[in-house]
Amino acid sequence: MYDFAQAHKEIELRFLATLRIVNFDRDEVDVAIRFGLGQDKDVYSRPLIEEWMTPMMTPEMAEECDTPEKLAQATLIHDDSISFFKGPTGWAAWCKAAGVAIDTSHGPRFSQADHAIDAATAGAGVVLGRVSLATRALEAGRLVAPFAVGLISEAQFRFICPKGHEKRPHIAAFEAWVLDEIQTSGKFAKGRQLVHAGEFL
Repeated sequence: MYDFAQAHKEIELRFLATLRIVNFDRDEVDVAIRFGLGQDKDVYSRPLIEEWMTPMMTPEMAEECDTPEKLAQATLIHDDSISFFKGPTGWAAWCKAAGVAIDTSHGPRFSQADHAIDAATAGAGVVLGRVSLATRALEAGRLVAPFAVGLISEAQFRFICPKGHEKRPHIAAFEAWVLDEIQTSGKFAKGRQLVHAGEFL
């Protein structure tokens, strides 16, 4: 966001972080980035990225946990922010996709995905991390994703604004910047086996 602000000094930025659905009239918001199952009505809605998850850990931990089977000895960090999904998208589903049978019922649980990722970055365990949120940590090498299997969720991020407003210069500039930024996370999908979570219903 700092890069966008520097490139567009004519645009004043105000951020509102909330779990509730934004009301564009009441909240005086121009755009929203929503994450969920995508039932947007009467607004401009553009899918941004296909969300997928894979185990992530520090490089030091990856030296010891170099196969999926060794996750049985690791502390599994749970991201409960995805518990509202209809399909299974947690550790049990990933293990089934990867063909490993381990007990996934243990480990700390976090209500926010970024907190779960922070815990993994601090070396507290292995998180089934959402790549869209962990891209910077993966790029910097603070986290690594050593296994080939990724689990695609039903939910996704969308760029939302009132219909017709997407053509306004400041909104169009922000949308273009968001689309350019998210291309970075796409490189982590190369060479991986991405499996839809719905296959494990």
